[in-house]
Amino acid sequence: MSKKNGSGKNLISREKMDSDTSDDTLSLYGKVDHLAEQANSAASSALETRTSALSAEHGHSGQPASGTTSALAPTGTLSITAAAAPTSTSSVSKVYQHWADGDTAKGTTAEWNNNILSDGKSDYFEGEVVPHVYFYKASNNTPLVQGESYSFNVTYNYYQGNTNAGGFVYMTSPNIDRSPSSFTGTAQPDGSFSNGGGMQGQFYTVNANITGVSGVTYDGNSSSSIDGKVTITFVYTGPTTTSGGAEIQYGLMIAAPGDVPDQGHGLTDGANAWTGGSLQTTVDINGSGATSIQLAPSAIIVGEISGMKFSDVDGNGLRDADGADNLQGTADDEVGLANWKIFLDKDDDGQWDDGEAFAMTDADGQYSLSVVPDADRSDPDNDPYIVREVQQAGWQQTTTNPAPILISALDPTETHVDFGNMQLKPSLNIVKDAAIAGGTADAAGEVISYTIAVENTGNQTLTGVTVNDPFISNLTLVADAATADDELDVGETWHYTATHTVTQSE
Repeated sequence: MSKKNGSGKNLISREKMDSDTSDDTLSLYGKVDHLAEQANSAASSALETRTSALSAEHGHSGQPASGTTSALAPTGTLSITAAAAPTSTSSVSKVYQHWADGDTAKGTTAEWNNNILSDGKSDYFEGEVVPHVYFYKASNNTPLVQGESYSFNVTYNYYQGNTNAGGFVYMTSPNIDRSPSSFTGTAQPDGSFSNGGGMQGQFYTVNANITGVSGVTYDGNSSSSIDGKVTITFVYTGPTTTSGGAEIQYGLMIAAPGDVPDQGHGLTDGANAWTGGSLQTTVDINGSGATSIQLAPSAIIVGEISGMKFSDVDGNGLRDADGADNLQGTADDEVGLANWKIFLDKDDDGQWDDGEAFAMTDADGQYSLSVVPDADRSDPDNDPYIVREVQQAGWQQTTTNPAPILISALDPTETHVDFGNMQLKPSLNIVKDAAIAGGTADAAGEVISYTIAVENTGNQTLTGVTVNDPFISNLTLVADAATADDELDVGETWHYTATHTVTQSE
């Protein structure tokens, strides 16, 4: 299937999925001649330690902004060391590959793969990063010369209009979600380069010093499809060769729902919704020698935690009946609540913090959160997710907090993670009785005895309850078990007693 922009330009054609070329002229197209002193300087600098401060930057459209920064890596300083040239690289025939981490149940193993990643070869989730490697190969006619600059283009499926699905969101570090093995040599991090916005992380390289990354050029339109294109420039740092090459590793982030900004059709879907073929990436050198690899949508797992926020009218912690408003004023009215924030409590402090993923409930009280395995990737084990809600004034949570939720490729979703809340409605019923000896008080000095009963008829415990009567000065609360905790509980009644002596003026 070909993807075209408005001018009819062929962007990525699945009919053109050429095998990796060994054409001797391949490297020639990407070669950028430098003056001798520039080449010598670049070669020398590649052997020195380089540092780079990394920070996240995005433009207002949701696409990466220009700059010299990298995102999805901690802000700080990276110490970069040049890698030694691999001892033998002439056997590399498939120059563009991606990482298949295998499926034990289907007998497939983890390896670099130069074809289609199917569901039998890998288990990537929406929101995860697929490692890619490109081997810029030398030949007899076009050797790689130490200290000279070369460039290549990476084009990736970004958006599909008929499904409103995101593809690959951006380029980033290759080892965020997987730890691929060596390809041709021991790759070292390379995070110091002029960044036009096309890279949101760092490369891993062998025999290459990345010097420049372009911004992302988006080709196509939202009615059909859009592809992203990035140009990468590097200085070759290995010994001049006709059989070796330079290895550049990077990652591509798989879109989860909403990762690709709204393209005019509402909230975008994740990459699993892509239809009509596989997600494709292509590498070319100045428009020549294109090599493509694919990721099948069926191999992309949708990780999701979902549930409902409901109005627990009777406060019993259960959503009663069907939740439809069938019988006004009864527990059958336990409908969903809109615009409540449900979040992933990364630090398990019960409070939503900036940076913690969240979802707002829809008109029916439903929500969903995109997740990948392991809530905390700072350690090697698979940590569960903690799901909590942000309380709103005037409501009380009636359901217990959900237990920790473990996400894996075998169990990627968790449904019915529900929250019930009861709207607080304070209410009192006050009854005042009078008792008079003989039935009437018509003479000065006669005593009237009063009792006042205060009952909590609402649905929340009340504190700070006081009773005042302008005609009574000695109102006294009767001490009993109900009053011992100074809380007027739901359905509880407090009793007060008082007397009044009739005066001559009355």
